[in-house]
This record gives sequence, C-alpha cells and structure tokens, in this order.
Amino acid sequence: MSIEKAKSDLSKLTMEINRLDVMLSDARQRATKLRHYIEIAQAYEAESFVSSPAGRLGTPNKSALISSTVKSMLESERRFIRTRDLVGELMKKGIDVGGSNPVTNLSGFLSRSEDLYNDRTLGWGLAEWKDHPPSTSHSDSLGIHEMPMEDEETTAKDSSDDPFLTSRQPVHFTDDSSKS
Repeated sequence: MSIEKAKSDLSKLTMEINRLDVMLSDARQRATKLRHYIEIAQAYEAESFVSSPAGRLGTPNKSALISSTVKSMLESERRFIRTRDLVGELMKKGIDVGGSNPVTNLSGFLSRSEDLYNDRTLGWGLAEWKDHPPSTSHSDSLGIHEMPMEDEETTAKDSSDDPFLTSRQPVHFTDDSSKS
C-alpha cells in the first residue's frame, strides 16, 4: 500500500467518522428530548387523573379512565358492586368522579361502556355476567353482600319453629293518637 493511498483512505475514514459523529450527536440530542418528553408526559398524565379544584379531570378521557378502572375492579372482585361503593373505591384510587351528585355522574359514565351493565338490585357488573353471573361469596372486602339462597327445606323448617311465621291470625293496629 502506498503512502498516498493510505493518506487518501485515512482522509475518507476521518470524513466518515465526522459524519457519524454528527449523526450520533443528533441521535443523542433527540434521545434526550424524548426522555424529557416522556418524563413530562408521565407527570401531566398522572396529574390529569387528580381532580382540579373545580372537580374536573384535565383529560377528555375521564369516562374511559373511570370505566376501565371499574372494569378492573369488577374483574378482580368477581362480583357486582353498587354505584355508591364504586365512588368510594375510585376516591381511594385518587379518581374524583366530581359533580354535585357523584353517584349519578358515575352511573352516567359507566352506562356509556359496552363492557359494563347495571343490575338495579345488585349494582354494576361486567356485561358478560348479564347471562352468566359470577359465583360469589356472601361478602367481600368492599362490604358488598349477596342475599343467601334459601332452599325449600330450610325455609319450611325455620318457619315452623317461629311462632310469628306459623301464626296466620291478622295483626290489627290501633291509632293511639285519637285517645288523647
């Protein structure tokens, strides 16, 4: 290899290194900007879930946030939960439903979700439970209680032991206020 050829190759490699250094510097600057963006976005996203003084969330996805949180709660609890209890659980998670009547507002948010449905006696459940309710115990950590099912034998035996249930005589009430 001649010295001239070596100088030419060195010059080309130096130019390539300089070009790559510029590209690497640009990539580092972009990576730094993206890190800052991610940090700021995460900070604002976390803040957007916390209620502002006016009681409103700073995100248009409030309904989606509430619905997905409730869906997760229902999936983990595997039981229906009343709206009032859901409001309390959401508050514990830092999600303020807001409004002068949070129970009604929450019901409005949840009614827009195709994944959830409301049973007026049991509370909110997953849409898949509509035809096949989950098996549940008699109580859970949220204080939700299910009415125990009574079989006919238990009901008949218990009612025969109770004089109030076996007595078929009518009960008469008198108005004591008219005697004074």
